[in-house]
Amino acid sequence: MRLSEKIRLGVPTRKHIYEPEEEQQCLNCGASYHGAYCPHCGQSHDVSRITLSRVITSFVTNIVGLQANLPRTLLDLFYRPGHLIHDYLAGKRQVYSNPWSTLLLLATIYILMDQLGLSSDIRALTSEYGESIGQELFHSMGGEPSGDPAVDQSTLQAIDLIYDNYGLFSLLTIPLITIPLWIAFRREGPFATQSMNIAEAATIGAFLSCQNMVINIIILPIMTVERMTDIAIWSYSVMALLYILTVWQLLGIGAGRFAWRNIVFVLSFLVFAIVSFFVCSFVVGTYMVFT
Repeated sequence: MRLSEKIRLGVPTRKHIYEPEEEQQCLNCGASYHGAYCPHCGQSHDVSRITLSRVITSFVTNIVGLQANLPRTLLDLFYRPGHLIHDYLAGKRQVYSNPWSTLLLLATIYILMDQLGLSSDIRALTSEYGESIGQELFHSMGGEPSGDPAVDQSTLQAIDLIYDNYGLFSLLTIPLITIPLWIAFRREGPFATQSMNIAEAATIGAFLSCQNMVINIIILPIMTVERMTDIAIWSYSVMALLYILTVWQLLGIGAGRFAWRNIVFVLSFLVFAIVSFFVCSFVVGTYMVFT
């Protein structure tokens, strides 16, 4: 069996459960039972002495989420993302990692990589130019001054703030795409009979953010000022293609309707993004004025 097939079937992370034949006495609630878990409180029969190896294993499997088939989730996010989300929303929750904990884990990895200096090349090179990250990104993407120094400064400060806290920013973008997803697709495909709710739209957004975060983790060590624009173009192109694949697989509707609903999504997203960006710029500008 191929490694990819093993990951998709959950073999590397599948927990092998030993079920003793004799009756067990639960050490948590005192109930008598047969099997691996107490039916009253859910505690496992395997509660032997705490050791360092058990602490590490418990942390990895329960906190990090490897026991929840994280490798399979990450593989399916790029192989069959729409089917993954459909299965998860339909009730297949044990074979995939929770999207929120997965996104939190990925954001933590990104933040640690960033803090360990893997993006220091960008900071060092931009400091030589006498420009901030925001200025370099603004100019490299063809940004032009608005004519209002205060607006330009607030915009650049907002970009700097986003870059310096990108892991946290990715978590905060979930509400930004939740409403557009709900507006555009709430009655499409599998949601035709039972309309998509806000929580389901947020869950879809969390899975999409997981995809984006994985890509950003991959490109972070290779980002430099000289290649920043090229890398940004390639990464955003991959994100866009993954989004199309994900929504296409999830909805399973005709090409014409798919294109129209995505136009609605893009327009809704642009409205929310522009409003949010100017609000962030205003907040940052106001903060800088009073500090």
